[in-house]
Amino acid sequence: MLMRAVRYARYGGPEVLSVEPVPIPLPGPTQVRIRVAATSVNAADVNVRSGSVKLLSGRKFPKGTGIDAVGEIEAAGADVSSLSVGQRVWAVTCDGRAFGAALGSAAESAVFEASHVTPAPAGVDDLGAAATVMPATMAVRTLGGATRLLAGERVLVRGATGAVGAAVVQLANALGGHVVALASAANADLAQSLGAAEVFDYATTRPGDIRPVDVVVDTAGPGLLAWRRRLTPGGRMVSVVASPRALAGAAAGSVIGLISGSRVRTLVAQPPQEAIAEAARHVQEKSIRPVIDSVYPFEQAPAAHRAFEGGGLRGRVLLTP
Repeated sequence: MLMRAVRYARYGGPEVLSVEPVPIPLPGPTQVRIRVAATSVNAADVNVRSGSVKLLSGRKFPKGTGIDAVGEIEAAGADVSSLSVGQRVWAVTCDGRAFGAALGSAAESAVFEASHVTPAPAGVDDLGAAATVMPATMAVRTLGGATRLLAGERVLVRGATGAVGAAVVQLANALGGHVVALASAANADLAQSLGAAEVFDYATTRPGDIRPVDVVVDTAGPGLLAWRRRLTPGGRMVSVVASPRALAGAAAGSVIGLISGSRVRTLVAQPPQEAIAEAARHVQEKSIRPVIDSVYPFEQAPAAHRAFEGGGLRGRVLLTP
């Protein structure tokens, strides 16, 4: 039997994406197959599709796209006992298997390792869950294990109204942090509504314009060392930017790697199942709410990728079958 999937036969711009009929995949012993209700566009998808990490993703085509999903389990491998057919779940795959595979989660059905899957948050619709599964998981990892944010600490979020930044702002606020947001002037209202106590225009603000902070969470990329200098003694900084270098580290199995010095870390590899489950709890409890920029059907995947690459997003770009 066949299904529809978004794939591409060469590296290039969004125009290389198309919807193709492909065989429905069979899950392996430790895997589940999810009937996809919605997925999202991630930086890893764009980097792989553009060819900027071709040394990692290889030259075997066609390739699929998509590394997260929400939907219902429709088949499970023989060794899977913690999940069951018919269960509503969400999933994130960020290890090497996510990059350059023949089939991703932008498909009517997608296969994930069971260890990358947990029950989806109750009371949140499919679009809301797809908009938060990756961002909320990254927020949990940055503010929990990577920086251990404490109540009362000042936390600066660069890219505060993008998908991951919006989740970090909300969770930091829920944890009692004093959130300082860097965002575009047009998105200042959104940053404030998410819980930012201070909002600065990233286009005109220099590091020296902001008082020292205890934690920096970077979702933007350039200028890490300049912002590192704004850390207080004992301060922590983490980057979640899926750059080619970071993706190569993820494929090699590195969960947290040093960029420069002991206080700046990058966090892009496979999250543990516990973090995905904790993210679901925060979304269910509304500590993190969905922020959706736009929704596109699979047939408009090129437009979705263009929107993502255009920047200035107010939350997540989603794809639906």
